[in-house]
Amino acid sequence: MTPDEVIQECQRAGLTLRAVGDGIGVKPKSRLTAALADKIREHRAKLLLGLQAPETPSRKVFEYELADKPGVWLIMIGRPGADLKDARARLEWQFGADRVVNVRVRGEDHHGAAEG
Repeated sequence: MTPDEVIQECQRAGLTLRAVGDGIGVKPKSRLTAALADKIREHRAKLLLGLQAPETPSRKVFEYELADKPGVWLIMIGRPGADLKDARARLEWQFGADRVVNVRVRGEDHHGAAEG
């Protein structure tokens, strides 16, 4: 039996599996049979790999300067996985390309700031 088949058998039995630390949580426990528990234990390592949540991209904090507020750096929290180009596009959409003067990632070397 493969790990996928174990998951399918658990689903047919009305069970939900999830990774809990180095173990596997099973709900509701009242539906877990001894035979199915043995199969889960047998395939534990591979089941854990499939059950662990994928890593979510982090959010960057961007600073930006508008033409009508020179010298004032405002802050925007980017969407997960957004880069400097994405941030500039979002700000230009929100404020208009003519108003967005500079955009930079907060805390990074600012020689790479995206200037307008």
